[in-house]
Amino acid sequence: MLRSILVAGGSRVYRKTLRLLLEKRCGGAICGEAGDGADAIEQAMQLRPDLIVLDFAMPGLNGLEAAGRLKQLQPGVPILMLTSFGDGFLAELAYKAGVAAVVSKADARALENCVRVLLKYGSSARSGTSSPETIEANSTR
Repeated sequence: MLRSILVAGGSRVYRKTLRLLLEKRCGGAICGEAGDGADAIEQAMQLRPDLIVLDFAMPGLNGLEAAGRLKQLQPGVPILMLTSFGDGFLAELAYKAGVAAVVSKADARALENCVRVLLKYGSSARSGTSSPETIEANSTR
């Protein structure tokens, strides 16, 4: 059974690339695409996806701000944050906002692993930790 994924990012080209990767290699079905954080929140409320993939750098409401609001509105839906920044502080803030995993945009393999695990285990994939290593460990189950 295909699980639904909402993809949000400022670049239309990047969203299309994500769509191809997630549908062909991760077994997900993209139910919607959003160009900014406010649109992501609106679409998530309408579409009720199984997973939300947010780019940190979006116009207007960024991914971190959107993640915090989405977690309040849909606490059971896992959120995966994509970033171009290798900043541990950003990851720490994302985990505090309720993000299940933070992945570099440049690491397609980690993205695939995290998406598969989050679609299979949902928000429980992190098991209450604030570390992406839990996601990686779960991907071998």
